[in-house]
Amino acid sequence: MKKMKTFLLAGLALSMTAITACQTSGNNGSSGESSPKPEASVGGTEQLEHMKLSFFFPGNPDTVMPRGDDDFVRAYLENKFNVSISFDTLPLGDEFNTRLNLKISSGEAPDLMVVTGTSTVQLFADGVMGEMGKAMSPEKMPNYFKWVTPKVLADYQIKKGTTARGYVPVNPKATTSYFIRKDWLDALGLKYPTNYEELTEVVRAFTENDPDGNKKKDTYGFSVAGNGTTVSPLFPQYNNRGLFQGMFVDPKTKNFRTAYTDPVVGDVLDDLRVWLNKGYVDPDWFLSNNAAVAQKFAQGKIGMIWGDAAQLALDSNPNSYFNQLKQLYPKADLQPFNPFPQNPVNLKIEPGYSWSISQRTVEKSPEKIDRITRIVDWLFSEEGYLMTHYGIENKHYTRSGNKITLIPKAYEEDVINKGNFLVAWHAMTPERYAEPLGLEVIDPTMSDRDREIMQTINNYGILQTATGYIPPEGFDFGSFAKKRAEIQVQYLFEKDKYPNWTPLLEEFLTKYGANDLYNAYVEQTQATGVEVNDWVSPLAK
Repeated sequence: MKKMKTFLLAGLALSMTAITACQTSGNNGSSGESSPKPEASVGGTEQLEHMKLSFFFPGNPDTVMPRGDDDFVRAYLENKFNVSISFDTLPLGDEFNTRLNLKISSGEAPDLMVVTGTSTVQLFADGVMGEMGKAMSPEKMPNYFKWVTPKVLADYQIKKGTTARGYVPVNPKATTSYFIRKDWLDALGLKYPTNYEELTEVVRAFTENDPDGNKKKDTYGFSVAGNGTTVSPLFPQYNNRGLFQGMFVDPKTKNFRTAYTDPVVGDVLDDLRVWLNKGYVDPDWFLSNNAAVAQKFAQGKIGMIWGDAAQLALDSNPNSYFNQLKQLYPKADLQPFNPFPQNPVNLKIEPGYSWSISQRTVEKSPEKIDRITRIVDWLFSEEGYLMTHYGIENKHYTRSGNKITLIPKAYEEDVINKGNFLVAWHAMTPERYAEPLGLEVIDPTMSDRDREIMQTINNYGILQTATGYIPPEGFDFGSFAKKRAEIQVQYLFEKDKYPNWTPLLEEFLTKYGANDLYNAYVEQTQATGVEVNDWVSPLAK
């Protein structure tokens, strides 16, 4: 096997001290170095030899894996499959990437990992992801293939004919939206905006007309995270110009378009610059991450924001930013809305995560492949889904036929207060989506307002994305993505130096391989049966 390289953090200096620190701090939990267990059986017949496994899954910022039987999922799996599981978790981000790099570079790549779909491109190129072969088939994984078809899995592979990248299905129902302070609209005598001119007037009033009545000019109309590198396509200026978040198939022309490299992006950024210059957007937006933006909203400083309903707006989530806001402003009212009712709000949801068995495991411990895929298959079973999402029957939920009724207080005591650990265990299965199992989940904490919010969002139009997203072999996606963000930032903030968008776009399309990449994306999308025209450079004469 070729020498493994680290991904995302080239040139990272390693030491055994640093590796040890990473593996023993943070959110790691393990079953400890217990003596091998007696042989266990699956289904009451087959005897399984004991083995040790290591998992690395993403979690929430508050996720900590408890030890012992408090982690009832791990305890159950260890007994059922006769394994000892070392389970490590961190939120996705720089720290997650750093720790994974350390594991890989030290020769301790996890046996099973769940990572972002985009990062798997580099991981595959670096030889980190192992081939699962026939172990990943409907015969071997019947529960998994109730959620994923063989064709979807085959189309998802980075290299045709391989099975190194596991498809993580998603909840197809949209959960994200623009949200607006309805109480601010009422205080200023305004209605929900339904076009760009009305929206601009609303964000102006939210900024200049003291919507919270505190006699201070300390509020802003809108904010979104820039993370110090990016002009977010969630700015409403994109939607106003017919661009939607990422890459999509235009419903009118059937052309492949992107919110990053379309000729109309120049007009989008010109529109946005007006808002920025007039102070309608929180001036900290560019250097803020998502959490910082949401926190400023919770402090009552932002009138319009984009986000996930559960995290941002629902009464039933005690940690939602809306509930935090109400602690300061009890009469606050937050509602979802579409500022452009003629346009869709969300794209068709594509997988954000992928799962993989490491090449180290495939080469050095091939006997683990079968055990790992059995465990993955269990996670997608009815028993596995219910346990990893809702806990233990008659303790954390009750069941009557196909109706699952949650017991929130017990769940809070045994799961949330003990590290919110189930978030990591169900990273591989869709959140709030038990329909493929024929189950109806009833959450008694959901308010009428919560149900109305979700119904509003579910009624939004959803736009077909381009699918596949697998770059051509050898494509330098890291440099491409960096430059893609850079040219928008340059045009937005350095208008004097870059008076016209077209030269920046032309250089990017030709020198950074964008035309080759987008042509590959279009071909992959066409192969799935989606109607989309052949790729033609938007600057073609």
